Formats: sequence, structure tokens, C-alpha cells
Amino acid sequence: MSICPYYNMKQSRGRPTCRRIVSETPEHRYFKPAGIPMHLLREITLSVDEFEALRLADILGLYQDEAARSMGVSRATFGRIVETARRKTAEALLHGQALRIEGGSYMESKHHAGAAKAQCICPKCGVTVAHQRGIPCRETRCPACNTVMLREGSEHHQALLDKKQKKQTGETQ
Repeated sequence: MSICPYYNMKQSRGRPTCRRIVSETPEHRYFKPAGIPMHLLREITLSVDEFEALRLADILGLYQDEAARSMGVSRATFGRIVETARRKTAEALLHGQALRIEGGSYMESKHHAGAAKAQCICPKCGVTVAHQRGIPCRETRCPACNTVMLREGSEHHQALLDKKQKKQTGETQ
């Protein structure tokens, strides 16, 4: 497996963490025992990629190698992620602690989630067309401006969105 070009550069030492592919983000991001005020609870943070690992392994019942491919990591890395997620979840349940789901090194991807209605998107004008199975989006031209299209939710599309967001935040400051 090659080194991921999309690193989480917040890591202070050691090798940077590659962003994991997440197909579903949590609908609810906070869980706590009923009847106990928040200020009395210890809080445990479960990252979004750890949440995804639990979903793939324990809800969908995927084998670790399948789940690892879905998240774009090695099987060994997936094993470490799911082990940490299970430990944190068990600790919160057994000790009556709050569980917050946020952060982590991830990117959302409908493409890798196996979405039934995959789309090709134009990076220039934003036009979308239905993806034709067997034909990569990069071989498809935008019907409006003739620009090479990207697979919606792909790493290239996510990188383009990140670049546009950084450019917008740079202009507003």
C-alpha cells in the first residue's frame, strides 16, 4: 500500500496520520448516562474514523481486510483502530462516562462507500452527470464546459474541495 498524500499534519511527532475514508458520519455525536449532569461526567472522545471502524466491523459484520479496504488503510491499521474504538466505547459504558464522537483523520467519500448513484462532477463549473460503470470519470468531459470530470467524493474531489475551502477562508480573514 502506498503512502497517502493527504496527511493530518496536526500530529506533533512521528509519522503523519493518513486520512481514513469514512462513508457515514454519525448522526448523533454525543452520548451520556441519563440523569447525571454533564459537569459531573468524565468525557471520552471517539474519533469519526474509530466510529466508522465500529460500524464496518460490528454493524455491517465485514471482515477486517474488507473493512480496511473500505477505509483505505492496511488490515493491521484497521485492527488497531477498531481495537481502540471498542476499548473507548466499553470504558464509557462500564464506567458511566460521556462519549463524544468528533475529530480524527478522515475524509468523507460516497465513492468508496459504494453509493448506488455515483456521480461525476466538473471541478470547474460543478455540473454533475451519472457515472457510467466501467468508464472512469477522468475519461468523461463536462457537457457544459468540456473540462475533464472527477468522481464525486473521490480523493481528488476531496482535495479540490479542501483547496477551495482554504482559499475561501484565506480571503475572508
